[in-house]
Amino acid sequence: MMASVKIIKAPAVDDLNDLKKIIKSLEYSTIPYSYIDERRLQELQNEKKLSKKNHEKINDWKISEGISCTKGNLQSMVSLLKSLGIIASIKLDEKNLEQPLGFSGPMLSSFISKSVDAVKLTKIGYTLCYLLHSENNSISEYDDLLFWRFLHSNIIHNFQKLIEDSNSYTKGIDVVLKNIEMDSRTVNYFLKWSSYFELLGIDSKLLIKKKVVKKIIFSTIFELNQLKPGIYSIQKLTRIISKELDFSSKLINFFLIFEIILQHIQLSKENEKEVEGTYSSRDELSLPNFPKVNMLKIHPPIRFNSLVKNVSESELNAVINREVS
Repeated sequence: MMASVKIIKAPAVDDLNDLKKIIKSLEYSTIPYSYIDERRLQELQNEKKLSKKNHEKINDWKISEGISCTKGNLQSMVSLLKSLGIIASIKLDEKNLEQPLGFSGPMLSSFISKSVDAVKLTKIGYTLCYLLHSENNSISEYDDLLFWRFLHSNIIHNFQKLIEDSNSYTKGIDVVLKNIEMDSRTVNYFLKWSSYFELLGIDSKLLIKKKVVKKIIFSTIFELNQLKPGIYSIQKLTRIISKELDFSSKLINFFLIFEIILQHIQLSKENEKEVEGTYSSRDELSLPNFPKVNMLKIHPPIRFNSLVKNVSESELNAVINREVS
C-alpha cells in the first residue's frame, strides 16, 4: 500500500491550529514561506544579504498574521502542508517581486533580488480555506478533511497503525507509539495531533472507537468523491479505498461503511441521491444487510454534513472488526 511513495517522518509541527493561518494567508497570494523562516532570515542578515530593518518588517508582518517567528517553524509547516497536498511549490520570478509580502507586508523586492521558491494553495487547499471562512459546521468539516489528508499523505502512517492496534483502545496510544516509534519527538507529535482531532477520551490517551470510525467514514466519502461518476462493485471500492487510506480491509469493515453511507443517503429528503445501490449477477460480495446490493452507483460529490448524526453506536463500533476491540 503506497509502496512506491516515499514515506517521510512527521514534520515538527506541535499545533495543527497554526496551519490555518498559513492556509488563510495564501488565499490571494503566493508566499516564499521557507525563505522567510526565522532561521533563514538570521542567516541572510549575518551574511549581510538582509538588513536588520527589513528583517524586523518581515517579522512584524508574520506577527500581524499570527504566524510564528520561531526558527525552523515555517519550514516544518511548509513540509507538512506539502505532504498533505494542501500547498504546492511555485517559482517566484524577479518580475513577481514588485508586490508586498502577503499583500500587507514589505515589498518582496526589498529583501529578495532573484527567483526563489514560494508556495500556493492546491485545489484541496482552497477547499480548506473556504471552510475556514464559512460558518456553521465548517470547522468540523475542515478537521475531517484535514484528517483525511493525513491518512492519504506520505507522512509515516502512525494514525493507521494506532487505529488498527487493539492496545490503542485499552492501554493508550502512548504505549503503542512507543512500540512503533524510536523517535520521541514523533511520538509527541502524534499524541498532540490525536488530541487535536479529538480521537481520545477526556483526560485520556485511549482512542475512542466511535470517534475514530466517524473520521474513517468521512475519509471514505472524500475518497469516493475523487472517483468519476459511475457504477462500481463494492469489492473494487474496498480495494481502492483501503489502499488509498492504507488500511487493512480485514480490520476496517468497508462493506459496513458503504452500507452506512447508502442507508443514510437514501433516508435523506434530497431528490437526487449521490449513492444508489444496485445488483450485478456476477459473483460479487454484497452489503451485510442488503444481499441484493453488490454495486454502488456514485454521483459525486457526496454531501455528508449530517450523515453520521443518526448512525447508532453499535453500527459505528462494528466498523472496526473484533480483532481491534
